[in-house]
Amino acid sequence: ESHLKELNSKPYREHLVHAPDQTAFLVNNLMYLSQDHPATKEDQDYLNHLRSFISDKECCLRLEMPLMWYFLDLIIKRTPHHFIKCQELKKFCLLNGYIDGHQADDQFLALLQLFHHFGFFAYYELKGVPLESNWVCTDATFLYKEISKLLIIRFHPRNPQGVGTKRFKKEGIIEKRDYQELFKEVGISEETPSEWLLQVLQNLSFTAEIGPGRFFMPMVLPKGHVEIPNCPAVQPLCFAFNFKEDAFSANLLDLPRSIFCQLAVNLTNKDKWDTCPNDSDRSTIRYTYGDLEVFLMDKPGRFEVAVFCFKSFIFSKKGPCPADLKKLHDHCAAIKGDVKEGIEAVSGSVMGKEFLKKVNLQVGFICDCQKGSPHLALLSESEEKGVTLKCTRPKGRSRKLHSVPVRKVWFFPVENDEATFTLKTASSNECDDPEEYWVLQEQTSKGGESKSQDTHIRIIDRSGDEIISFLNQYKDIKHCDVYVIRSDLYEGE
Repeated sequence: ESHLKELNSKPYREHLVHAPDQTAFLVNNLMYLSQDHPATKEDQDYLNHLRSFISDKECCLRLEMPLMWYFLDLIIKRTPHHFIKCQELKKFCLLNGYIDGHQADDQFLALLQLFHHFGFFAYYELKGVPLESNWVCTDATFLYKEISKLLIIRFHPRNPQGVGTKRFKKEGIIEKRDYQELFKEVGISEETPSEWLLQVLQNLSFTAEIGPGRFFMPMVLPKGHVEIPNCPAVQPLCFAFNFKEDAFSANLLDLPRSIFCQLAVNLTNKDKWDTCPNDSDRSTIRYTYGDLEVFLMDKPGRFEVAVFCFKSFIFSKKGPCPADLKKLHDHCAAIKGDVKEGIEAVSGSVMGKEFLKKVNLQVGFICDCQKGSPHLALLSESEEKGVTLKCTRPKGRSRKLHSVPVRKVWFFPVENDEATFTLKTASSNECDDPEEYWVLQEQTSKGGESKSQDTHIRIIDRSGDEIISFLNQYKDIKHCDVYVIRSDLYEGE
């Protein structure tokens, strides 16, 4: 209590968000980085005081626990073993009176959960593993160091020698047939139960099983070598958190990049999402989703999802039909729903339920206003304007969503008179036989132009002189939006 009373007088106290069921504080790291309030020596002193408060052992160990369990912790700390079978530990606790015979399983489980919560033990309730067959790590720090030996494989001082280690470093794949060789080469202790460690990595959402005895760990992938095709079927969809005004005394649009790999694991565990480790890197994960190719991308302040249609997406020899448009919308809506659900799940797991109360997950697209640095246009709905995309820049304009089929299809069905599919070849410097993809393209009149009821003029694939000649026909219109669309340019507009 004395520690907390001391904090109450500090200016950062309002930025510490805490709840009884939360094991960590959320601290605003940006509070002294604004131009309106440049950091001073006094500010730095405040932050140093916060660091000392967080690292104060007395503060961390002011925890309520049964006295006998406290003695048990002292005894176990003196043992030379880092791992104990739960069955053996339970027998020891019964023999020495740390738990009694009445509801012994419940008491023992409560002991393990409490010690794990306090950071004394590392205990995980593993799927399909009964309590007696599970393991306890008596030093949580030791386990985290063991796991970190896998995470830093890219910085290992020696080049990998074994086949399994080379595969893990290149593709992030652990295979049961040779994982012992991998663990030995990266320096994981022989004392660590190897199969239990594989299950713990899954429990922590560090890995996903992608086949019998095969585990994918996106955290260890190399960064920045994947090049996505240049002809997405629809405009890539963006996801970002909009922080509420009372979250950090500021309204921010951001998405913590630390959850990207866990999101990739979350999607891999879902139906229809098949990961392609060979064509993925640390910030771009490739999936196949039925007849679609999906790229999940980690961008500054946002995640992006790009969708590509394989040639097999359209089966009819006569070409695209209205049913294909419906199928594309259904798939896009399902993909959008899975990604939103995954972001919320991993965010709550990593940063606590209180975090989710301070943010709204929003979706949108890269804004095409071409003002300033790349920024988002977010989905907005009102009775007056309907569904629009609102530019996030100050005084940004709103644009109607329904006027652009490659955006609309994420949220609403697209009619046959609005758009159709065009077959395009992806250009790639690395591929001798590039893939062909179906791309959604807006329907136009015979001359290649169309004028909508909302006074939007679209000019498709025309030269500069043709554009000027065409616009001269509309001199009497005082206000209109003109879109010059080039199909050979990325993003379309």
